[in-house]
Amino acid sequence: MPLWLRCFPCNKKNIFQYHFSDKCQIIFSIVIIITCVFNLISAPLVEQCMVDDWSDVLSTLLTVLQSRVVAIASVISRGIVLYNAYFNKYQKYRTTLESFSIYSPMTAAVWSRYKLYSVVTVSLCLTFMLPTNFVKLYNMYYKHPDGSLLVTHFFFFYLQNFSMYLIENDFANRCFVVYATFRDINDDLNRLKTEHIDLCRFPFLGKAADDPWSNAAPSSTSRVVVYDKDFYCPRDKANPLTNIVEILKIRHWLTREAVVDINYLFGNHLGLSILSLSVLVLLDVYTGAFHSFANDRVDKKIFRSMLLFFACVLQYSYRFCVITILSNVTTNQAVNAKTLITDINNRYLDTSTQEELQLFYAQISSRCIEFTACDLFTLNTRLITSAIAAGATYLVILVQFHSGKN
Repeated sequence: MPLWLRCFPCNKKNIFQYHFSDKCQIIFSIVIIITCVFNLISAPLVEQCMVDDWSDVLSTLLTVLQSRVVAIASVISRGIVLYNAYFNKYQKYRTTLESFSIYSPMTAAVWSRYKLYSVVTVSLCLTFMLPTNFVKLYNMYYKHPDGSLLVTHFFFFYLQNFSMYLIENDFANRCFVVYATFRDINDDLNRLKTEHIDLCRFPFLGKAADDPWSNAAPSSTSRVVVYDKDFYCPRDKANPLTNIVEILKIRHWLTREAVVDINYLFGNHLGLSILSLSVLVLLDVYTGAFHSFANDRVDKKIFRSMLLFFACVLQYSYRFCVITILSNVTTNQAVNAKTLITDINNRYLDTSTQEELQLFYAQISSRCIEFTACDLFTLNTRLITSAIAAGATYLVILVQFHSGKN
């Protein structure tokens, strides 16, 4: 799965275009699967090593358990990528994008927001991830007798973790474009509510109000779509507002279809990511808490310093929050259109326009618009609170288990 989104067509050159069946992507998935097999085989050998200065509190065992969890998740995730690429499961999503480009090409403003979002989110995550992993590998190699085995095992672990992040980031980028599209549609609905009398100023009309549906070829930067067979466009041109509502309805429908396609392509990946991130945070907090409780020494090796501990927890928590919060705000934007449609519909007496608005509202209400993980968990802010509550419960159980064992 690529890192960057294959964006909706726009006038600017899309430097992030990527084809899912690209050979490099398939090779990368195969390499990740090989590293996962190696880590699963070498895990018993790594468990015998003293990974850091406080292995007496199960640090090594739990660290290797983390690598096993990520290895299993990566094998399944990359297997899904290969399956989807081989059987061309991405074709429907590509078709949706091509259809959407006809009705609403990406504007310069959305393109700028997308680039800013991508740069900021990737930079933040890599700031947490790369320095932490480098310091850990450096200390493993130079401060342990079995440095080569440890470095190889944990380098593959970090590589697999990074490959999971690539898929998460790919989902987040696509989700952001869907969010921007829903927001753009809502802005048009707001503008329609306030400016419907002055049709010349409405963005869907590329011509003057006296001739809104001319047969001129649509511009690459305009949202005018001239195709009478699909739209309500009477010969006397008496109801151009109805056509505007229908175009908005089509745009919203295509965006909802994109949500369905993204759920189909990323649902299993997100389930694996949510599970693995939760386990990683839980075990890191557990080992960190037990280190502070069981070790009163002031001198601490850097491999398990508090700085690296917080960096790891921040990385996993940040990735978890990006997935859930972005999914939540996207679905809120989609559902917000219902309120706007209700406000608009109360203002118009034109029968044709009212029928289109009622149909628009019914289509949004007929389908649940949400992002899910494995069709089991809805990705929203409530998932964060649920994960914190469940994590606290399991943390107490682990502490009691370890205390009883000692």
